[in-house]
Amino acid sequence: MPARMAHAFCVAIASFFIATPALGHGERAHVTLDIAGRITPACALELQPFAELGELTRAGEARVPFTLACNHSLTYALRSEQGGLRHQSAEDYLVRYTAQLEFDGAQARRGRMVKSADMREAAAQDDLGDFVPFESNGQLRIRWGARTHACARPLS
Repeated sequence: MPARMAHAFCVAIASFFIATPALGHGERAHVTLDIAGRITPACALELQPFAELGELTRAGEARVPFTLACNHSLTYALRSEQGGLRHQSAEDYLVRYTAQLEFDGAQARRGRMVKSADMREAAAQDDLGDFVPFESNGQLRIRWGARTHACARPLS
């Protein structure tokens, strides 16, 4: 139905109900209107552009907070370009880690834990089933083990 006709139809229905006299004392008219529509799937992510993990020479854990607003269930992928956390000036110093997506709140959910080495070759995909994170806070939880050798190199 063209938009003009739909508008005219709605105005005609509204005029009909406004102009219709009451059915009688104590009687009420009931009207049911079924409305259908389509909502486009959308998802928005807010997170810090930089995360400081601190000292990596000892085993540790860090949480990178984020806010997610989706109107549909979530499927996501984690990828590690280096397969670990690489030192800027010591190329052979690589700290392997695991990562896990966690959501806070009454419907708290956790994604599967993934090893950084497994995220290098291909993005590790996961989904949270039928969970829809409408306005959710969460964190990417990163854990790493202790390094067994120092990264210091002799000065030349």
